[in-house]
Amino acid sequence: MVKRVGIVTVDIEKHLYEKIATESNKENLSIRKFVNQIIEEKFEKDQFLNNISPKLSLIEFTEESILIRDETAKKSRFAEIIIKNEKLWCSLDEKENCSHVRFAFMLPGLVKLKDKLKQI
Repeated sequence: MVKRVGIVTVDIEKHLYEKIATESNKENLSIRKFVNQIIEEKFEKDQFLNNISPKLSLIEFTEESILIRDETAKKSRFAEIIIKNEKLWCSLDEKENCSHVRFAFMLPGLVKLKDKLKQI
C-alpha cells in the first residue's frame, strides 16, 4: 500500500458514497475534492455561527423541537424552538422572530423539521 503524505483514508457508508458520487459528478469534481469541500464548508459554517452568535449553542434536535443554550444573560437559559402554526416559535421569548429562531434557521439540522414547516 502506498502512503501519501498529508492524506488519510476514512470509511464512508455505501449509501452515502453513492450520493457523494452522484453529486460530485454533477459538479464535475473528483470525489476527493467534493468531500473535502463539504467538510471545509461545515467547519466554515460552524465558525460563522460561533462568530455571529457566540453566546448561543445547539444542545439537541428532536423530531419536535430544537433546544438552544443562551448564555447572553448572567445565567444560562434554554430556548426550545418548536413548531407552532407551521412556523418556528421560541418558547423562551414567546415569539416567531427572535435571536433563537434566527439561530435555528442557520443550523444545518433544521432540515429534520422541514416537513412540518411551511416557511422553509
